[in-house]
Amino acid sequence: MATLLQEILTNNHEFLVNNKYTKEISKYPQKKFALLTCMDTRLVELINKALGIHRGDAKIIQNAGTSLIGEMGETVKSLLLTIYVFDIKEIFIVGHYDCGVALTSSKDILHNMRSRGVSEQQL
Repeated sequence: MATLLQEILTNNHEFLVNNKYTKEISKYPQKKFALLTCMDTRLVELINKALGIHRGDAKIIQNAGTSLIGEMGETVKSLLLTIYVFDIKEIFIVGHYDCGVALTSSKDILHNMRSRGVSEQQL
């Protein structure tokens, strides 16, 4: 029985062998915008279809809950890079309904960590 990692690596190998990847798309987004959205699995492929964008159109940043936390958190740094390195002109922030992060508190996360054996010292 193959592991999930083996399955993913096999798919990747077949993808490369069958030349399904083209390098013709620039690292500079054609539509000059960045999209910040949630990492929710329901948005994979759906967000592109819902917004009518394709590979190469935008820089897409996904994180838990479409969060912009901290003055120079990783998301803010990524957005600054899109502006000053990749010549982004607009940033769109798109949330969604029924977000798991919106329904979760730090207290809940800590409880789940403890229940899985993470010690107080590690927390």
